[in-house]
Amino acid sequence: MNKQQERSCLEAVFPTANLQVVAAEEPDFLCETQNGYRFGVEITEFYQSESDARLARIDSYAADLLAGGAYRHKEDRANIKTTKATYRPRNSQKGIPLTVIARDVPSHRDTVPMLLAQIEAKNAKYTRYAANVSPVDLIVDDVDRILRFESLQQLMAPLASTDSLRSSSFREIYVLTWSANRGSVAVPLRANLFAADIALFDIAYSTFRRQHGEPDTVRDFLSFLSVALAARFPDVRFDVIDGEPRYICASIAWTLNSRQEVRFIDISYESLGKAEPILSRVDGQALPAHLESALSVTRQEVHATYDLYFPVRHDRV
Repeated sequence: MNKQQERSCLEAVFPTANLQVVAAEEPDFLCETQNGYRFGVEITEFYQSESDARLARIDSYAADLLAGGAYRHKEDRANIKTTKATYRPRNSQKGIPLTVIARDVPSHRDTVPMLLAQIEAKNAKYTRYAANVSPVDLIVDDVDRILRFESLQQLMAPLASTDSLRSSSFREIYVLTWSANRGSVAVPLRANLFAADIALFDIAYSTFRRQHGEPDTVRDFLSFLSVALAARFPDVRFDVIDGEPRYICASIAWTLNSRQEVRFIDISYESLGKAEPILSRVDGQALPAHLESALSVTRQEVHATYDLYFPVRHDRV
């Protein structure tokens, strides 16, 4: 991927009109807001296989194969197949014979482990990125849109039980892919897992109160929520803004107002200020056994998805 393509990925997620952006290495971009807040962005491409990557990166490779040319790598012979097909234009009865490269669209259960392996490889390099700027976000460009989805749950469900995203040092991990309903989109993976965890805790806490007659106070709810989040997202922070408690993780803040209405706020351009690490608040506390049990059952039986993603303009250069 060249710098122009990397810049296209950056601008798909972060509109740069109000950012000062410097192209770099490790990470690929250094960004600064008008208020002086600095963060980095690392870009990577995601392909179904190395064969698909070669097909995209080597000039005229696809055209050569369609014309009967030689494969460039021994693995490509098994992974890239040419076949005959007929293209029939709309409102036409006449078909046009073609030679095509046919590719199956794999299931998310097959592709998500490959995505996680690539993220893990980037996680291992995070200390090198952080030596130059912190925090750092990761953008994964799903070049062939094999992670496309009709419902976001299709993508997020296979990720729900993994710890590598929750414990990742990247502030946020965005996937650029395709939504059947909204076209090109950016999906903040860590924000979605964080929001889903809070939703699952809310369900389990309601069960816990109902079965054991526990008091229903905001203070108790937040106290137990802090313990639950600290066990799953070690980088969660907490603060209170204008009387509203906020839990901050990844690219979002979860807030609760005086009417007990929940909001999610994008904090991508916001310094954490005086927000304190949640681990310092819980200080080794544990959930009551009955609540821990209710939460474990809820996580196994319920799939919570908040549909936190947004449309982007992303045309590969």
